Amino acid sequence: MQIKSALFGHTVDTGISPRVSKLRAVTAGLCLLASIAASAPASAALTQNNYVNGFSDFTLNRPGQSGQSVQAGGFSGVFNGAAFISYCLELAQTFSFGTTYNSYASVPVASAPNTSPMGGAKASDLSRLMGSYFAGSFASTLTTTAMQLAIWEIVYETGPAYTVDAGGFEVTGGDAGSRALANTYLANLGSISAPLLALGSPDQQDFITVIPVPPSMALFAGGLLFGLWGVRRRTAV
Repeated sequence: MQIKSALFGHTVDTGISPRVSKLRAVTAGLCLLASIAASAPASAALTQNNYVNGFSDFTLNRPGQSGQSVQAGGFSGVFNGAAFISYCLELAQTFSFGTTYNSYASVPVASAPNTSPMGGAKASDLSRLMGSYFAGSFASTLTTTAMQLAIWEIVYETGPAYTVDAGGFEVTGGDAGSRALANTYLANLGSISAPLLALGSPDQQDFITVIPVPPSMALFAGGLLFGLWGVRRRTAV
């Protein structure tokens, strides 16, 4: 069997059947995920450099605060020396572009954000949202802002249904197209559960990303994050 190296772009004859090759790819992805979790330092440096594809301004209500003004969009940055792309997971804390913070660590998704832990059920829903839409969400300002709104809706909603137009989390002002697309994402979470990495800090905003990041997305952010996307699969959050 001939395969093309994902990292170096050359083709080699492996002599391995497609079925065995696919199994090895899945196994490698799972081992990589386990290795990242096991080797994560107690704390590491994180710098967010900019928005990946612009942002939009919104006004929203959430538990504990009404009329909050926010900017929504996906970020490109560096965590523990590796380029990565991510979204905001927390609205109660802030950060500044270009500033390096040394207090970030990998935390269980269900325990994030530290100011308002979402719990296991929402962590599962977030995994389904990002498994279905993360890879394509950085294509435009519309899609990246919609994805950010949908993430906040899952994290902060206190009602029985996910919609950014009503409930415990409600977007009251901002681009109507982004809000409509966010609701479309939320109404169709899909069955693909992505492996997620939550990056938490006691003092700054928490972030969420998918690991391993699809190669096209990692290159779009300016470098490989964890090197391998592999085969889409279900995984526990």
